Amino acid sequence: MPVCFIHGVNVRKDDPSYDRDVAARDELIRSLLLKPLAQRNPRYGGLKIINPYWGGLGVTHAWGQATVPNVSLLEDLGTAQSNFQSDLELTMLLKEQRGTASELEALGAADPIAAAARRDVQALLEAVLAPLIYSEEPLVDRGPTLDAEAHGALEGMLLAAAQEIAADSAVVAEVQAAPSGNAALDLLRDRLAERFTKRASLAAKPADAGEGANLEELGPSWLTGAKDRIQQLFDRAKSKAGRALSAGTLDAYRARLHAQIGRFLGDVFAYLQHRGDRASPGPIPKLVLDEIHKARKSGGPLVLITHSMGGNILYDLLTTFDPALEVDAWISVGGQVGQFEEMKLFLASDPALGPPAKVKPFGGRVKTWLNVYDPVDVLSFLIAPVLESADPRFVIKDLRFKSGASTLEAHGAYLKRPSFYTLIAKELEQRV
Repeated sequence: MPVCFIHGVNVRKDDPSYDRDVAARDELIRSLLLKPLAQRNPRYGGLKIINPYWGGLGVTHAWGQATVPNVSLLEDLGTAQSNFQSDLELTMLLKEQRGTASELEALGAADPIAAAARRDVQALLEAVLAPLIYSEEPLVDRGPTLDAEAHGALEGMLLAAAQEIAADSAVVAEVQAAPSGNAALDLLRDRLAERFTKRASLAAKPADAGEGANLEELGPSWLTGAKDRIQQLFDRAKSKAGRALSAGTLDAYRARLHAQIGRFLGDVFAYLQHRGDRASPGPIPKLVLDEIHKARKSGGPLVLITHSMGGNILYDLLTTFDPALEVDAWISVGGQVGQFEEMKLFLASDPALGPPAKVKPFGGRVKTWLNVYDPVDVLSFLIAPVLESADPRFVIKDLRFKSGASTLEAHGAYLKRPSFYTLIAKELEQRV
């Protein structure tokens, strides 16, 4: 059986970063989730990753979103917007000074990068790499030999290498002992370049390449370009990047957000209106379920990862469209299943059921359900107050994850964060 990722709303294959994001996510799943699980249970080794795409069945706008005010601002946005979220995240991280005056002095509050390194090396690394996490900028310029999948695989390798560094106590101690913030960044840059080079060089050999990666024929320039990009990311962090917060940039960002919300809401309504019923499934549940059934033929555990609306689709699949489907682990990310059940929006929802009772939706068919939420993600909701497992051997659990992202971007910030996969792996290792 596979790992199946079911995406949420506002996802389209013609989005410039779609293929790259899928490949990067697949690489992170392989490196930071499946690899540690396989060390505990060989059944998790070599699982195929599938990504059913239903965005093409989502909403279409008859007038091309002509009703969105000021959308023409996007045409003039250019590079001013390209790093808005990553600049904002780094600024937020560096301003996170807490404690007494003496404690702040000990942390190095006069040098916010040094203070951030002493607080949390992993958070600092992810803030530095935020342009890749948000897909605002590519790792390397795409040349004729570098397709989007290979490009995304490289980004996934870099992010996985960053997680290795953050988990290496010797590197963390070295960075935290650095005499200044800039020195700490230089150390992180060098260690990251070393780990990334090792990973990427191994993957460039056909026998070791990850599924979907096509690195063996890229030629000599891609690795040099990637190292140069790492240097640029760390140099950029040293500037502390206050430039993102101009009124013009914020206005343009609002325009982009306005357009996205139109498609976001439209996809939700399109699914609810056209999902059908058990006797006659609609196009979206049918597509996703068909992909899962085809992939199950390979055997092994079935691991489902959903983001946002993808969780609501899967809940309908498990409770209505295929109530016999057995799942080893479901990880819902930034989801609204609990909220939808409170509003009784699922096909299987019982309007008469409410507190103090809880919904027991799956019997013993879902062994582990981990629901990951970020407190600043206004589109993520808890499940435990509303749902519970009917089988005491199995788990339905909420997991808090602090992405470090702003409220504007927290909803999309989970899946290219190395720390997210480490959190999930630690939880699942106890249950495989």
